[in-house]
Amino acid sequence: MAEPMQKEKPLESSGDQDKPGTIVYDVPIEGTLDWSYEPGSDGVRWAFTTDYSTATRPFQNLHILHDGDTLTIYAEDASVRWSGVISLEYDTGWRTFTHRGEPDFGQQEVGGFWVNGVQRGWALADWADLFFGHEVALPAVRETVRALPLKAVLVATP
Repeated sequence: MAEPMQKEKPLESSGDQDKPGTIVYDVPIEGTLDWSYEPGSDGVRWAFTTDYSTATRPFQNLHILHDGDTLTIYAEDASVRWSGVISLEYDTGWRTFTHRGEPDFGQQEVGGFWVNGVQRGWALADWADLFFGHEVALPAVRETVRALPLKAVLVATP
């Protein structure tokens, strides 16, 4: 089971999920929004992939979003849903709990999922829906899942 994190230490992206050389930095790349979770980790991380597959999630084409990345998200009708610089905050949706007798542990939570960060100015459920609304219907946002993940363009920063 994953160790919970303390609120004072916002989670940063894991190095083993960002394979060097697979994302070209400072160049626009087309792909789709996705999410990443590894057993034993401490929750969902927001991601971008150049090779979405419903059967597999190849890590070599997956980029965990970091503060400073520039992202443009397209709605299902191809209009721009959101465009801007990623700036995640870690307070919205925070649930505190006691772990091994110690208070002050917790995690952001939405729809029963532990998650890591939400774009500043967004409701957590709405932000989460962008990334996993094609697989999970969050009751606060939608009744059914989208047919496909949302398309996006990423300019990653090293």
